[in-house]
Formats: sequence, structure tokens, C-alpha cells
Amino acid sequence: MPLSKRLSAIAKLVIPGAGVADIGTDHAYLPIYLVEHGVATHAIAGEVNQGPYLAAQDMIQRASLQSSISLRLGDGLAVLQPGEVETIVIAGMGATTMTDILNACPAVVQAAKRLVVQPMIGAALMRQWLTKHRWAICEEELIVEDDILYEIIAAEPGEMPAMNSLLYEIGPVLWRQKHPLLEYHMTQIIKQYKKIVENLKLSKTTEAAERCQRLVKKIEELEAWRTCL
Repeated sequence: MPLSKRLSAIAKLVIPGAGVADIGTDHAYLPIYLVEHGVATHAIAGEVNQGPYLAAQDMIQRASLQSSISLRLGDGLAVLQPGEVETIVIAGMGATTMTDILNACPAVVQAAKRLVVQPMIGAALMRQWLTKHRWAICEEELIVEDDILYEIIAAEPGEMPAMNSLLYEIGPVLWRQKHPLLEYHMTQIIKQYKKIVENLKLSKTTEAAERCQRLVKKIEELEAWRTCL
């Protein structure tokens, strides 16, 4: 079964020829693809919900990959032992949920060679977490699928150089490489902030007014950066 554009982009960012864990695997499409195509030597598919777990079990059995893919029912990284895999993939969740998962099992995280994350919302928060916990962002990708823009981030152990705070929003690698979708990406960020500003203007509180001012300044900075593309 061919992967979606989003999962295909994630697949390209795992360390080839090694083990991979897919946390929140759903139907196990990603680990099945990685093992079938020889990208991963073995995979661990983690799922916390019974329904998707059973669906993944069925898909793995249909692919006859029970010996190469270990399907585990459990919460987040609790399904892993430190060092079992080189790449940990967490995709399709909000950044807050992702950081909670990572914070819950520090030994598992520290033993990994690469993290590949695809937050549905809160990519800036995800980049801040990676930087704070000494994960250096090494690759980033933007994918549009079904009119939705997805941000995919790969990081490896290491220190991130000091960078402008706007790059947590934009993506340091996306900016450095001038990704083809970068202007569209920045326009989407600006639109989101403008919408928040309009909603804040409806409030009469001092806190709302102060936040509105901060966001207006950020919008101006983002628009200035966008003109450099």
C-alpha cells in the first residue's frame, strides 16, 4: 500500500538500515512500509488505544511481518526499552502531547540517535523543547496534503546554535535552505496570528491588549522576513 505524502516524507527522515519506533502507529502503515522497503531492519509499533492497536495487528499480519515488527499496546515511549531503536517517530499529535510523551521517558529519549516529529499544532513549542533538551534540528520538511500544511522535524543529539526567536516559528533549516514552500508557510503563520489579534481586540482586558501588541510586533517581523525570500 502506498504511503500518504505526509508519511512518505517522514519515512525519508529515519536513519536507514537500523531500527525505528513509531509511537501512535494507528494502522502501522509507516513501520510496514519501512520494513518492506528495507529502510528499517526492524520496527516497534506503539499504540495506546485498543481499536487502532487491533487494526495495526491486522495490517502487520496481512503483510506477514510479525517477525520484523513488534506491535505493543502502551502509553507513549513506555513501550520501549532504552536503545531498542535508533529512530523514534512521533507524528500526528499536538506538540504539547508530544513533549509530554518525551518528558515521561527520558532514558528512552536519551538513548535514541534521532527523533522525527510531526506536530499537528505547536511546531514552535516542539523546536523549543528540542533545543532545551539538547537535540539539534538537522532536517526539516514541509508537505501540503489535502490542503493541509505539515511540518516535519528531525533532530539528533547536540547543541543548537543561538538563533533568532522567530526561527522557532519558521524552522531554522527551512529558512536556511529556503524551502520551496517557505513563503506559503510563513503566510500561514501570519494569517493565524492576525486571526488571534482580531479576536483579542474584542476583549477589553489589559492582558489581552498587551498580548495583542506583542503579536502585532511579531507579525510585522514575520512580514519583514518574508520580503527577504
